[in-house]
Amino acid sequence: MGDTPLLFMLLLRMLLIPWCSTSSVPHFSELFHPRLPVLPPHCTKTAITRSTLSHAAGDLTARTVMMNLHIALGTTVCFRLENGSKEEPEPTSFLKDILPDRTLSNSWLHTLTLSQLEHHHPISQTYTFAIPEVRTSCICDCDPASSVCSARTHSFAMCSVKNNSKVGGYAVIFTLGKQRFY
Repeated sequence: MGDTPLLFMLLLRMLLIPWCSTSSVPHFSELFHPRLPVLPPHCTKTAITRSTLSHAAGDLTARTVMMNLHIALGTTVCFRLENGSKEEPEPTSFLKDILPDRTLSNSWLHTLTLSQLEHHHPISQTYTFAIPEVRTSCICDCDPASSVCSARTHSFAMCSVKNNSKVGGYAVIFTLGKQRFY
């Protein structure tokens, strides 16, 4: 079982890269260097919205991290996920006042590239979308403590032209009418 990685590396070396010498086993990143060079990713500048959803049931707590990002064809988005844990410093540390806690974290840089987009079910029919008609209507609203108008006579009632100067405020109601297809 312990010789399996060494055997795999030698077999891979003999099949894929015959021009390498067989005197020593190269490092894994050096083995693929002629075919797949290790390059840092070229990250596209985009906004990534990160949110955390926590759920507690009894003594167990589950935490889910969700990320929302917009990516276009041929672009690469880079983000780092961290699994951090806080550790208190030694009580005898003279930096206790300056550094109250330090963070030990394991983080990985992740890259997502949208390299191909396939549409398996194309739209083959035509669709007609409705455009709704919107009607507005103003109704009167009066402050109950107002001496100009009474809340009993003006509260959410239809405004008349002669009451416009006495009304404390207006509420605008939007109602949807018929939907017309164009």
